[in-house]
Amino acid sequence: MPINQNITIIVAEDDDGHFLLTQHCLRQHGINNQIIRLRDGQAVLEFLFQNHHNNSPQASCLLILDIRMPKVDGIEVLAELKNNPQTAKIPIIVLSTSDAPRHVEACRQYGCDAYSTKPVGESFIQTVHQVCRQHCPA
Repeated sequence: MPINQNITIIVAEDDDGHFLLTQHCLRQHGINNQIIRLRDGQAVLEFLFQNHHNNSPQASCLLILDIRMPKVDGIEVLAELKNNPQTAKIPIIVLSTSDAPRHVEACRQYGCDAYSTKPVGESFIQTVHQVCRQHCPA
């Protein structure tokens, strides 16, 4: 089932294999939206603050965010985005290899819209659809 084609999917993932599996899973399930890959937390922050400041088309996006990333980790990225009025409404799915309660709780406290664990599969796709139904423009 496709999601709104105006939604850009930003995948914040430093691991090539994890990114390729995530991209393949999205495509395999009919999600053919533009995907932008960012390899570290600093790049995510710069990209989103720049694009939201300029009111670019990237304002309609979904962020799939890994926790363990170079430069700025995913939890810090999540906190910065959700604490800034310019970016607070960006829907964020945390996608991590960790299901440690401390990671899940930290992400929920900072306002992630969903938390999913790797490897990606049917439940991840259901999460993407659910978050898009609730938080992405129609």
